[in-house]
Amino acid sequence: MNETHAHLARRLLTADADGWTETGAQALLAALGREGRLRAVGRFEEPYVNGEAYVELAVPVLKPADTGATAQAAAFRAVSEELTAELGEASIMGVYGDLGPFYASGPAWGTPYLRWRGRPNTLELRAGADGPELVLQPTGPLENWFWRQGHGEEHAISGFFGSRNDPANIGLGHPGGWRARSWEAVTHSLADFLSTLPAETTALGRPIGMPVYGRGAGPGAPLLFEISCDDRLVIGCFPPHDMDPRPETLGWGRMADHPATREVWDDGQDPRWRVDAGGPGQPRGHELAEMLVATARGGSAAAGRPRNRRRGGVHGPVPRDVLRPRAPHRLKILPYPVGRPESSWTGRRLGPGCPGISVAAGPATSVRPDPRPTPLEICEGLAPAGPPSRDLADRRL
Repeated sequence: MNETHAHLARRLLTADADGWTETGAQALLAALGREGRLRAVGRFEEPYVNGEAYVELAVPVLKPADTGATAQAAAFRAVSEELTAELGEASIMGVYGDLGPFYASGPAWGTPYLRWRGRPNTLELRAGADGPELVLQPTGPLENWFWRQGHGEEHAISGFFGSRNDPANIGLGHPGGWRARSWEAVTHSLADFLSTLPAETTALGRPIGMPVYGRGAGPGAPLLFEISCDDRLVIGCFPPHDMDPRPETLGWGRMADHPATREVWDDGQDPRWRVDAGGPGQPRGHELAEMLVATARGGSAAAGRPRNRRRGGVHGPVPRDVLRPRAPHRLKILPYPVGRPESSWTGRRLGPGCPGISVAAGPATSVRPDPRPTPLEICEGLAPAGPPSRDLADRRL
């Protein structure tokens, strides 16, 4: 029988795993009538369960012939559109980053997921090793694991997380972020995030934009970067006029060097310094991360902070006044993905509250006028004490 993905999803949603006991989960797999695999509770799962013997049933649904990022993202997108038409908008979406539930690693091209949250079970469309998978799992252990990753240690949690304003999300918790202790940790986290971002936004079907602000000596916060990602990742730079080193020496170019950026910013429009990092599978994340960190440090120095920065690289220990700034101005990232107006999403980036870095959720029009709706907001780190513009819905994460 050639079962549609939507019909399989409906079957899984109505299935009874009998509390995910040994007999209940095995009976569920036997009744499936197709390939599937159960994940038994082991030492990594044990702290998060409450009597369950298994924590998921994963069912492969599509295996593209090409293993590259473009084909994998397209396969995920095709399945997600079919499921959304049948089940409605997912209540949760995001990217796992380095570590998925119970410390599992995901595919190298990206780790997007869509989740239809319920009780006692949750259905998830997840990027698998060979293609998208439908995963049925008990809601409690999954969310218990996720919540308890907010303990603050470096690299404890990564990726990003978005939740829709939906009754299904009543009682949903959000873990806290973590603070990096070195510029190496900042660079590593940004590199991982940027490397897979265009594949993940393509798979999820939601472009995102991320204004990035720098710390200043006054009450405001200067705009340093604008990250925009749909099917390509492009980054614009707004450096201080007296920044040292100059942007071109760090790898920034102009419109003539990166003509694809015209799709995001018109010719002659700020940001005049920009880079086109490419589509799925193309961004060189580590190079981009080093460029961003070096530029941010140069921009901070031009504004007079931090005074004891190191020249010539982005590595080395983070100065204490950057980790514990006395002034309330911190680097800030405000993503504002566009989408359908009936969607109502909020969320956060789950990477580090980098040294001197924090993020707020708020409307895109408070930073960059845009006539399009902004249903998904992703944020990271700690809410800033001094927002650079009006109406930012700041919140401590």
